[in-house]
Amino acid sequence: MLAENFRGVPYWWDELGVEPPSQGELLDNVDFLVVGAGFSGLSASRTLAAHGAKVLVVDAERPFYGASSRNCGFFGQAFENVDDISTPEGRAYFDEFLASSAHLRQLMDEDGIDAAVRYGRYHVATHASHFDEMKKSTRKLHDSYKFRYDVIEPGEAKAFFNSPSAAQGGIFMPDAPFLQPARLSYGNYLGAVRKGAHIVGNTRVVDIEREADGRFLATTSRGKVRARGVLLAVGGYGAPDFGALNNVVPVHAYHIATTPLTPEQMASVWKKPMTMNNSKTNFEIVIPSPDATRLLICGRTGVRYESTEAMAVDLCRVAREMFPQLGEIRAANGWQGIFGMTFTHDKHLFRDEEGVLYLTGDNGSGVGRMHWLGHKAALQLLGLPEGKTVSAKSEPPPTFPLYFGGSDWFVPGAVAFYDFKDEFNF
Repeated sequence: MLAENFRGVPYWWDELGVEPPSQGELLDNVDFLVVGAGFSGLSASRTLAAHGAKVLVVDAERPFYGASSRNCGFFGQAFENVDDISTPEGRAYFDEFLASSAHLRQLMDEDGIDAAVRYGRYHVATHASHFDEMKKSTRKLHDSYKFRYDVIEPGEAKAFFNSPSAAQGGIFMPDAPFLQPARLSYGNYLGAVRKGAHIVGNTRVVDIEREADGRFLATTSRGKVRARGVLLAVGGYGAPDFGALNNVVPVHAYHIATTPLTPEQMASVWKKPMTMNNSKTNFEIVIPSPDATRLLICGRTGVRYESTEAMAVDLCRVAREMFPQLGEIRAANGWQGIFGMTFTHDKHLFRDEEGVLYLTGDNGSGVGRMHWLGHKAALQLLGLPEGKTVSAKSEPPPTFPLYFGGSDWFVPGAVAFYDFKDEFNF
């Protein structure tokens, strides 16, 4: 099931075709230190530099190494923590959701980022009972949020999206966007550098302390950095020496990209290229490549694999079950990304006792919101009132009984339960 030239790296990186940025020299004395060169960290550094600050961004790996260049690229119409829009709180939350999407589009326009933005998402009902619930919940959301949608009845499903697993119908959202995340991340990197941010890879922060003069002293794997303010924006990849992030659960998500398919094979899957996700608890996602010649499959989140190759073989099996008409499906790329999950599914932007600012908890829907919150975090570091936000909690993520920071011991059991629930519609 693996291509002869199978690569254990994200297809997005290969499609981008850009070598990782050079390591760069470490600066000693800056206005602001940003830890993490993903969506939120690069967004924050761009805003800080645009305000004239001297900014250093460090990442333990290469810049935009993590989930910011490995994810599915969904943004917009992701209504997590939906509240009643008739309440002041619900209205404020939704207004910021709209503002976050507009902010990302403005950022891409200003920096000339071609992120291969496309539209169309099909939410598939795995079971007949799911279809009935999906129609009710979608109508309820539509009454508040007014987005366009089409109900695809079971009898129409095969012609619309040709998969045995999609025979129960679903909901199609024609305006739901998706993009190539590595193109966006690389564009963020270039935009931040043009604004004046200094970005350094392969540099791990191991300690941060507050000095007597109120500035911060950060100890890294390559030396020490002094800064007036510090933002930690490391997502699910974590910072094990920083207790404020102990209650963020690192969740592994898995992806493959198929070898190139013929136009006839691609046409046998759908009327037009779009994204698909199903109604399973542990759901699968299908994405067309920007040139519409490959399928990218995401699924089996949280499962433990011995190797990238074993994971890719398992996702090829999932793909064959979805699309038997394609015959042999082989993986050209296989990779994983880690996102940060909080137990309340909230995003968090808060300060610790020493005044370090933290941004965490993308919860698997961070493309739009984490750019927005990175921008807000920068404004807070600058002491500007525009940094206020309702899109994130202003306190550390909560824990729950028997959870020990940094350990996801409970994930295999949870995945087994979800698989049982999805199989038997329990």
